Amino acid sequence: MKLNEHLKQLRTSKNLSVYKLARMTDVSENHIRSIEKGNSQPSVLTLEKLLIALGTNLAEFFNEDQTILYPSELEQELLIAVRHLDKEQAKALIHLATLMNWNE
Repeated sequence: MKLNEHLKQLRTSKNLSVYKLARMTDVSENHIRSIEKGNSQPSVLTLEKLLIALGTNLAEFFNEDQTILYPSELEQELLIAVRHLDKEQAKALIHLATLMNWNE
């Protein structure tokens, strides 16, 4: 997936408008739109600002196999909690998380 498409997909998956992302990052709306349309390329600093606001980082953004390389503190906490569950409880938790994600 191209950078511009991937960035837009990530933003929309978080239900963030361009306006809100611009306010969170101090990157202009026009610049974000231009990046998403593929009309301009962001600097590494700009891309990093956008990705941090979107809850990821450069390494994970460019990782094509969707492996989480650097889990957030919340993801680490969830992983530790899951490791204390038996197999059926873990499956139930994954099912619940999946249902919650679909309802957004």
